[in-house]
Amino acid sequence: MFNAKTFLRQAALALLLATSSLAALAGPISYHVNVDTTGRTGAGALDLMFHTFSSTQVSATLSNFSGAFGAASVAEQVTFNPDGSIVLANLPDFGSYLKFDLSLGGAFGFDILFSDDQSLDTGADSSLLSIGLYDAAGVLGDPYGIVQFELTPGQGIGTPYADAAFAQVSEAAAAVPEPADWLLMATGLALLGASLRRRNTIGR
Repeated sequence: MFNAKTFLRQAALALLLATSSLAALAGPISYHVNVDTTGRTGAGALDLMFHTFSSTQVSATLSNFSGAFGAASVAEQVTFNPDGSIVLANLPDFGSYLKFDLSLGGAFGFDILFSDDQSLDTGADSSLLSIGLYDAAGVLGDPYGIVQFELTPGQGIGTPYADAAFAQVSEAAAAVPEPADWLLMATGLALLGASLRRRNTIGR
């Protein structure tokens, strides 16, 4: 016998499980930054400054570096991980500052993954991660940074700015789900299937 209340309860459960599975697989958005110095020669530098205006702490993890990056000649309040990734944060009073020396003339790329902590405090001010490019004579491109990410608590990350003459920003490829994520989704589907089978058995 059809029971509308039971059907609606099971439909709500199915919707909840599907939503939870998608949320588990989605994760924070990461970006790929490509800096093109073609046509330039000589010594240069790429610096990253995570300006802090906010009481909400946010981190930015840099990984998947490509191009002939030189040494990090300045690194203030920066974490270097064993896997080669680098973490900057909008820490109080200063934030993080990282400067790479490099030889101009090629392309340089890396991914940036922001933590989603900026959603926690909707009353805080925004923070800004800016990426500047320099040659021996001074700044190249936009003096405020050829790439800028503005993070506003409660609103997340705004549309990234890129100086088209020197940089491009795109969303990085989505990460492959971890085995635990697949297990979570499979468990939810198995529970839903068991519930529907039990309902069919009882209805006979």
